[in-house]
Amino acid sequence: QIEVIKKTHRTIAIDWLGFGRSDKPADQHYTFTKSKEILDAVVSALTEVEEEISIVAHDIGGPPAILWSYENQDRVKRLILLNTVIFPFSTPLDQISHTLFAIPLIREAIASPFGLQNLMKGLARSGDRNIGTSIRDILHAHENRTSKTTLKTILEPLKYGKKKEFHQLSKQYGQLTVDRHLIMAKRDPLCYAHIKKLSEENPQVPTYPIDRCGHFIPIDRPAELNAILMQILGKT
Repeated sequence: QIEVIKKTHRTIAIDWLGFGRSDKPADQHYTFTKSKEILDAVVSALTEVEEEISIVAHDIGGPPAILWSYENQDRVKRLILLNTVIFPFSTPLDQISHTLFAIPLIREAIASPFGLQNLMKGLARSGDRNIGTSIRDILHAHENRTSKTTLKTILEPLKYGKKKEFHQLSKQYGQLTVDRHLIMAKRDPLCYAHIKKLSEENPQVPTYPIDRCGHFIPIDRPAELNAILMQILGKT
């Protein structure tokens, strides 16, 4: 997406704390509120005070994007959400995951590179052979992250979110006055139910469904996603 968008827009990509090339401390709290504070620091450091920005957020990037947008509506030109978690309810996959993560040996196996690779392939759902290469590239950036930190970055934001943040997110999203767009992958067993409900609660918000696509929209259907993003970002 960066290679396409940067041709017409200044583009800033964030690796959240614990992910990608960012630090991966084991003693930090990995909550959506913490990520919102990181987003605020990045925006403050790299943009002018009155500059409007467009935010594109996927998966666990959605909650901090909503939290920040709600507090800074005068700065947000548009908010684009790809399949993301937002409600406190549990999907069938959530319920299965909670059970598996409660068993120590299984929990450690899932957090291993092999476990994560197969978990991510299962969430992809497209059958595209190239997605395996992309997933291995992503996991390569996390080779030095301990399984304890891996589990913390996965479980802590969801656990804390269901206690507190998720109970206000959909309401805050509904109160946003900024230009909003929803991109929805129908084969995502993790977040489809969330984005579908958000779309139903906000029928005035344009929704762009993508068929035959799993959770990882950016690497599962890049050409289709890029076309949608450029259509949205090209609007005045």
